[in-house]
Amino acid sequence: MMQNPKPIKFDRNVSALLLFGVALLLYNLTLLPGLGGGDTAEFQRVGPTLEIAHSTGYPLYSIVTWLWSKVLPFGSVAWRINLFSAFAAALSLTIVAQIALKLGLAQGWAWACAAILGLSATFWQQATHAEIYAFAVLLQVGTIWLILAWRQQQVAFCWLGLAAGLMLGHHRSSLFLLPWMLIAACWQQRPTGRQILLAIAAGLISFVPYLYIVWRAPVWQNGWAVLTEYLLGSAGGAWFDPQRAASQAWQRFVAVQGELFGPQLTWLGFGLACYGFWQCWRQQRPIAIMLAGSYCSILGFCLAYFVDDLAVFGLGAYVMQALLIGFGLAYLPWPRWSLAGALAISVWLAWQNLPHIQASNTAEIERLARQRLAEPIAAQSLVIGDGWSIESLRYLQAVEQQRPDLEFSFQADQQRIRDQLARGRQVYALQAIPELALQHRKLGDWWQIENKPLQFSQQLSVGWQNGIQLTGLELPSHAQNQLLVALRWQTAQPLPSLIRFIHVLDQAGNLVAQTDSPTNPTSQTWALDQAQSDLLAVDLAAPLPAGRYTVIVGWYDLSGQRMQLEAGNDTYELGQIVID
Repeated sequence: MMQNPKPIKFDRNVSALLLFGVALLLYNLTLLPGLGGGDTAEFQRVGPTLEIAHSTGYPLYSIVTWLWSKVLPFGSVAWRINLFSAFAAALSLTIVAQIALKLGLAQGWAWACAAILGLSATFWQQATHAEIYAFAVLLQVGTIWLILAWRQQQVAFCWLGLAAGLMLGHHRSSLFLLPWMLIAACWQQRPTGRQILLAIAAGLISFVPYLYIVWRAPVWQNGWAVLTEYLLGSAGGAWFDPQRAASQAWQRFVAVQGELFGPQLTWLGFGLACYGFWQCWRQQRPIAIMLAGSYCSILGFCLAYFVDDLAVFGLGAYVMQALLIGFGLAYLPWPRWSLAGALAISVWLAWQNLPHIQASNTAEIERLARQRLAEPIAAQSLVIGDGWSIESLRYLQAVEQQRPDLEFSFQADQQRIRDQLARGRQVYALQAIPELALQHRKLGDWWQIENKPLQFSQQLSVGWQNGIQLTGLELPSHAQNQLLVALRWQTAQPLPSLIRFIHVLDQAGNLVAQTDSPTNPTSQTWALDQAQSDLLAVDLAAPLPAGRYTVIVGWYDLSGQRMQLEAGNDTYELGQIVID
């Protein structure tokens, strides 16, 4: 028998507004304060400037965030787009609670569903910075609400087609929800042929925003070709590998369900969801099929999808699990234990996730981006970096009109760099590009690449027992804030992934500065008996006392075990420098 908590006398509309306000306040307090990096910076840029995002373009999101950035009259543009995610997430939780109420759960359990979902790690993180996932969840839960309203004869069936089309058009992962939604919608009340045709028409109309891509495509691109690619979502197929998933089998399942999906709403929550599924199956079978089927379909997709940010693709599954948790809490025979369990899960999630959210949502990304763009980079230069960093700079250029003369790229190949240098254009990179075998000069965070062959004034033959040889060295005699070192390596045998370290020691042998990192390219990719240039900068962060210092080099594996030289020790002295 379903147990209800002690009733709280709230009108449903007042309750919904209160839940929305509390959620929006929480997400606003933990919001990323400004500019982000990577995809976040991209979405902070493409909406307000009506540009095109990476595949699948997300035109609806771009149009909506453009309107949002115009309507909201205060705050930086980056902050406004972050706030849109908070708004979408808070509204999603409000709708989740309304769904729970439509399913017959009491108001207390509806709030529990929303609280547990809203405090989970991935949902909370996506609610606090510019990304498409909070909006995707809003479209998903809106579609579920309309399905229930259709089942209760409150809306026309065509609205389901429109909502499903918007949901699927915004993010293709919603495809894994669609069959189960159709089962729930048509289980008892089957639509007529006319209603189905109207719903299909409405669904197709929902793809009209994709014409935005043709309209806003750069002149050097074929807008219709881009539209076709984005509609098919073909770029995402590169990470979909069922064969690899099958070969890893149980190991992959543990990695995804055991380490990623399961802990999102806690394992106690997962247990309650399993119990809730059983109770829901007994009471409302089509709803149980929709919730559990959607969860399993998304899980199955994620098992075969190999990307770093896999957790965000499970958001639809977390929504379904939260609703099943509501059923589990409602049907436990001990109401007090149900309340205690809901409270315990919520408090645990808040305690676990709040420090991580606060640590990741700081102004440091924006500070670093502005600092990098303030460096005296020559006009009309080509600027190369990783996607995470370059997108922040593109935002500053496109939205704030900073340094419009620069070209930012994270796809410049070696030949293009050489061609640009040959034409007299300056080239800067966030990381040294040693495979060019060209001289580099450090400028703040940037490496300025010069059209001069890399020189090694010292020719060496220093061997390690694993086959590595140090054959060349360029070490300055003096340094101030940074020590620039150029090394040339080669190997006589295949290498695993190794870490190369440079340590700076004072006259007493104390470590005062260091850099430990893989080489670029990494050691396991080195060709045998071919020279590998290695450029690096050691930050002498705290102003070191003037004097003479010793510089040493060495290697260690991923377990921390140092590699031995042929001479028997584990470090080689490169030389001495004087810090002025």
